[in-house]
Amino acid sequence: MIYQPSQRPRERAGQWIDTSFGRCRVTGRLGQRHADIVESILYVAERRREISDGGIEMLIDPAKLRRMLSDHQYSHYRIKKLLTDLRAATVEIVTPEMERSGDSIIGGLIDHVMPSPMTRLSAVIQ
Repeated sequence: MIYQPSQRPRERAGQWIDTSFGRCRVTGRLGQRHADIVESILYVAERRREISDGGIEMLIDPAKLRRMLSDHQYSHYRIKKLLTDLRAATVEIVTPEMERSGDSIIGGLIDHVMPSPMTRLSAVIQ
């Protein structure tokens, strides 16, 4: 429910959306292309590591990500723009248990993106 059902999402100003799990509010632009890139990142991640604050660090091969996203129709610039949108969006979630205590979870889907110094060995076929 956090993604708009559109290829061209509009900027949301933080309207509450009620679901069976609770309520959520999204401030920013999140559409189907953003959902596609998040799912593709989770699928092509080569390494995953949990970090102390409850997040996950993942190592992604950009070439695999581009292949996964619609046969090379996503340029490096376009992927970077979608990642910037994901980074800028703020999601607030309130479950029924949290609502009773007045708490909520506020955060983003992606915290940061860093290039990795890791390289791949090219395979030689004889």
